[in-house]
Amino acid sequence: MSARIEAANKSLAKTTEPELEKIKIVGFDAVRFRAPFTLRCAALLIDYLVIIAPPVVALMLSRSAGLSGAKIFDNQNYYLGWLIALLLLVTDFVILPVVAGRTVGKAAMGLRVVQKNGRGLTFTSAMLHHLIGYPLTVLTGGLGFLLVIFNAKGLALHDLIAGTVVVQASQKQLKVKDKT
Repeated sequence: MSARIEAANKSLAKTTEPELEKIKIVGFDAVRFRAPFTLRCAALLIDYLVIIAPPVVALMLSRSAGLSGAKIFDNQNYYLGWLIALLLLVTDFVILPVVAGRTVGKAAMGLRVVQKNGRGLTFTSAMLHHLIGYPLTVLTGGLGFLLVIFNAKGLALHDLIAGTVVVQASQKQLKVKDKT
């Protein structure tokens, strides 16, 4: 079986984009690989900490420089901290999911976001998941996150919107493909 998988992966490396559309994931089961709710929460917490760290550090530096009151919020360090946070936000929630299928937090927890068919995220599905789905999930007061608990496939609101699944699997486990 392993030799068959190796041969399929070698042929995939030479496959063009139109041919990839015809390839189906054999035996991909979102329920089997779905990520536990607690790991998804931990991944989101890590992402939050990575993004909020630069403004917090900037505020601490401003405070240690002797600034106080409103002056803390009206200096270059503070604005630089928020600029870095914005760049980290775009990198973590847009660029990394498209390139690697995961955010920093998801990578730390061993999670990956894939399309329901098991393929990696496209630019469109990443945008739907992170830039439209997450804000809508937050606007529901967090109830969109709780759908994971009640959904048999482990899908949150942003997953339903984007047609994605957060799985706990390595890329090797998800590359079992066959041409049919």
